[in-house]
Amino acid sequence: MEIVDAGSIEYAEGLELQQSIWQEVVNQKRNSTLIFCEHPPVYTLGKNAKRAHLLIGQEQLTQIGASVYQTDRGGDITFHGPGQLVGYPIIRLEDYHLGVRRYVDILEDSLIETCKEYDIISDKIHGLTGIWIKDNAGHERKIA
Repeated sequence: MEIVDAGSIEYAEGLELQQSIWQEVVNQKRNSTLIFCEHPPVYTLGKNAKRAHLLIGQEQLTQIGASVYQTDRGGDITFHGPGQLVGYPIIRLEDYHLGVRRYVDILEDSLIETCKEYDIISDKIHGLTGIWIKDNAGHERKIA
């Protein structure tokens, strides 16, 4: 597995990098690759997102210097910003004899173990993708 440290990059630039590396991985011109980066403030809207779900107005977006980017990925709305490590794995699953569901299970389990290393209690929620924690009020919040 190759590791790419892309540093701080705009979301659109990071997406172009992902697509370029994906093409190389698919064409077997490159090994599976994990891109690490950080984005300036951006809200990404997935395929299932409705703009009305964005609970911040244009004035607030401008104040924090955040952009909004429509994506073709799953999910609703995700915030990325300074200080948040983002990992984009581009993996040829057949090299590891994995299907998508098993890969996601392994990824989620590894994220739970990583949280434990930082004394963060996290878990899966049946029917939802990702890793979840409880905030001080007992509300479930997605951490990964």
